[in-house]
Amino acid sequence: MGRFDGSKFAENKRRREFLLIGLAGGAGLIALAALGTTKKEIGNGTLNKIPKWTPNAQTLGNSAFSDDGVSIISSESIVPSVNGGLAIGNQTMKWGTIWLNGVLNIGGDISPATNTSQNCGTATNNWATVFTQNLRASAGTFNFNIGGTNYLQLDSSQLYSTTDLQLSIGTATHRFANVFTPRIQVGASKDLELTVPSGNIVFPTNDTVNDFGNSTHRFRDLYLNRNLIMDNIISKYNGITTAGFGVPIIVAEGDSIGNTGTITSVCAYTVGASNGVFKVGGDIDVTAFTSGAINLQVTYTDWNSGAQTITIDISALAVADTPGNEVTIMAKASTSITIKTTGTFTATYNVAATIVQYK
Repeated sequence: MGRFDGSKFAENKRRREFLLIGLAGGAGLIALAALGTTKKEIGNGTLNKIPKWTPNAQTLGNSAFSDDGVSIISSESIVPSVNGGLAIGNQTMKWGTIWLNGVLNIGGDISPATNTSQNCGTATNNWATVFTQNLRASAGTFNFNIGGTNYLQLDSSQLYSTTDLQLSIGTATHRFANVFTPRIQVGASKDLELTVPSGNIVFPTNDTVNDFGNSTHRFRDLYLNRNLIMDNIISKYNGITTAGFGVPIIVAEGDSIGNTGTITSVCAYTVGASNGVFKVGGDIDVTAFTSGAINLQVTYTDWNSGAQTITIDISALAVADTPGNEVTIMAKASTSITIKTTGTFTATYNVAATIVQYK
């Protein structure tokens, strides 16, 4: 029979005599005692609080988490132990809804679970403002729907309205500064209206570089209320190619009725930067004549001879009213051509005159 070891018996006895005196949540006392060992104080608990060991590992206290049987609530931030290595949920077990009141800072991409199946916002809960550097639809059509049934659509090659002739680009008070496009095309049976504020002009970006129409795509008619001023010769008129001085262009015209005195300018024109060749003419029509003579004259500066005055028409009591004359003049660059009436008379008359440029 072996020798009895009293120390081992006492140690085994102490190990068997751990006694759980009380373990209760809430405001009650939680105590754990080990007979014959160092006593561990657990301390007072708080209702629904999940306990944690204090830093000295001798006492259990309240953690940041509480469980009310419905939700687990944290009073502190929840941070993963590894940066970028842990997930919230997984592919088979997903959270239903995440509610946030602050900013969601994401270091990676936000991706839907399946392609083209989820939305960002809903019809009744919209995002207020989206700040982004790029907005891209990888395939299909990108819709800009700001309420109503008419909205913009953008696909891989065009931006268009879902309903024909319903949407505008800009308004009368909110206009685009510049529109850069190689082509403006108007649909069948529609007019292209160009509205320019009074005093403003329409002009090409570069001088003498751009054309209005071309040899195969021509405008039919051009309606103007004033002058067509050109530096060069028109090379074709009514399908006929001209030679020499080119096609005549009316650069000035005027008429006046019921006149009883002289007129200083029936019509006038200032020659451009180069010398020009012009044909000027007019007619006086006397409606009541008592005495004197009425002259229709043109004044201009010749290329070489200087200031000139030529009488185009004359009407006097002794002379029957006949059609006026036309004369060809060579006018110097940057000088004026003026057709006027002169004379001493007692009469009432009508007058008309034109200035036509050939070169």
